Amino acid sequence: MKPLISVIITSYKREYSVFERAVKSAVSQTYSPIEIIVVDDNREDAEGEKYSQSLLTLLNVYPQVQILKTEGGRHGAQAARNTGIHNSKGEILAFLDDDDEWLPDKLTLQAEKLLANPKAGLCYAEGYRVNENYEPPMVNLIHGSDMRDSVTYGELLRGDCIGTTSQAMIRRTALEKVGEFDEDLPARQDYEMWIRIAKEFEIVSVREPVFKNYVSKGMSQITKNWDKCIEGHTKLYEKHRADIDKDRKARFNVRFYLAHYYFFKGDKVTGVRKYISAFFTAPEEFWNKGIIKLGQMRDASRAKKGTR
Repeated sequence: MKPLISVIITSYKREYSVFERAVKSAVSQTYSPIEIIVVDDNREDAEGEKYSQSLLTLLNVYPQVQILKTEGGRHGAQAARNTGIHNSKGEILAFLDDDDEWLPDKLTLQAEKLLANPKAGLCYAEGYRVNENYEPPMVNLIHGSDMRDSVTYGELLRGDCIGTTSQAMIRRTALEKVGEFDEDLPARQDYEMWIRIAKEFEIVSVREPVFKNYVSKGMSQITKNWDKCIEGHTKLYEKHRADIDKDRKARFNVRFYLAHYYFFKGDKVTGVRKYISAFFTAPEEFWNKGIIKLGQMRDASRAKKGTR
């Protein structure tokens, strides 16, 4: 008998049509059995109530969906995910952001890979990034040639080679051992979770695209809040400092991304200092990742202008 998979979808201030796309992609999965839990993280005020009422209309269309509400001030994506975890029953958990979408075989393929590898605690996957700032939208593979069959603890300390929460499938036993999502981190909570799982379990992958990660016009994204990125990355470093400091490339990763965040925050003096520190930590890594970042900066600039 196949194990139950719990699908946890968190939602905050999301337009109904976008959110329904996510829910419909979960309902349409070829895998069975699954339970689908929507965690409503909207505030208990007039604006939040509008979005909460919109979510409740889902029950008429998709009666198999459960809706939970975060309470007691425990707000934020990680608190919402933890609420879903606490109220779920599945042996395996899969997370879906409310503006993303799964392809129909996503759960089937990942469950097969996870079950075929008893020592694995997490399975991630290839997917598409759909950038709606372009017309028509620009679609690219997220991992591309960097996609790996498995990811080790050391590799994750050197950089987040997994990425978005929408691709993660995790054994409940892994979460019971390493703990839930860290609500004290204002950013990089998913990356920090992957590090903890990799320290105790193997991580495997499905190397074909099974989800879509949307970058949409006008949508609030944590990656644009540079203060939160700085604080989150700094706290992540403090939690795993003992192992990061032993690895030159892991130390580079922390310094390089902090430099990036400071630079885009507008504190170019601190950013340049940290870029210099990153360069002297691992010059070869600086050139490799620097080229990638320059490409991302170029794409972001073009996106603002609406050109390719």
